[in-house]
Amino acid sequence: MKPGWEAAELAISAAFDAAWRVNGALRTPVHWPADRSFAMPAGEPWVRLSIQWGEGRRVSVGPALDRHTGVVTVQVFTPAGSGNAVNSELCDAAAEALADRRLPCEGGRVAFGTASLRVIGDDRGGGPWRQQNVSVPFRRDKS
Repeated sequence: MKPGWEAAELAISAAFDAAWRVNGALRTPVHWPADRSFAMPAGEPWVRLSIQWGEGRRVSVGPALDRHTGVVTVQVFTPAGSGNAVNSELCDAAAEALADRRLPCEGGRVAFGTASLRVIGDDRGGGPWRQQNVSVPFRRDKS
């Protein structure tokens, strides 16, 4: 059995991977958490998935139930100067992949809340990317 955090991260990554596929292929390249070998593609859209853990607390003592909160962020990158349509379409798909879902994981479950969007925009330093971030809060209940 995997420890609670690792099991939850694997469940989140697997759910995103399944939802991000169209006819078996990924919509875009994905920079997965802890993937140190990822190479940004030149001139094509890509996304980065990150999982940030928040605070935990015991919500029940009989039987014990621990709840940990966090946020999954999908950073969506499209070529700068290419407009907003493709980036927004990918953001919609990222939100649909996780928002309001419930996932089983070893020793508990992961429940997602409502997605939110943060527009970063084109790289102000003249860089190659336009960025928007989709953030989805979650909680992991572990008994």
